[in-house]
Amino acid sequence: MKMNKVDEIFITFFFIGRIKKIPGTLASLISLVPGWIILNYTNTYIFLLVIIVYTVISYFYTVKYIKTQNDKDPKEIVADEVVAMWTILLFIPINIQQYILCFIIFRFFDISKIYPINTIEKKYKNAFGIFADDIMAAIYTITLIKIIHTF
Repeated sequence: MKMNKVDEIFITFFFIGRIKKIPGTLASLISLVPGWIILNYTNTYIFLLVIIVYTVISYFYTVKYIKTQNDKDPKEIVADEVVAMWTILLFIPINIQQYILCFIIFRFFDISKIYPINTIEKKYKNAFGIFADDIMAAIYTITLIKIIHTF
């Protein structure tokens, strides 16, 4: 299905999802830049509002898009990775080392799909599942980062 440009901008995160190789990894990495800019030049509450608005809009465009697909988790949809990375950024200090560490840990959890991420992905073959497994990977990442900071 051909998406209109607004739909596509949201769910492919400015067409990054259209890149053939590792679109989820690229979206996760590139999303750090606008995340840093928003956090650095505004505040946590504005960033939270941006995350909520982007999530809601992307979720509904994802629902619309996957209704027309045979694939219930199309690789071009990378809004879920962006939402997860931005959520992680809410809980860590603004610095490059922390961002890189969070990116690596998040990608590990998102790719490995350890329990219960794998269960969510298998049980929900819809927009909810697309977003929920990445949010769970973000929760694992935040938890591990907090444990690392404790020690």
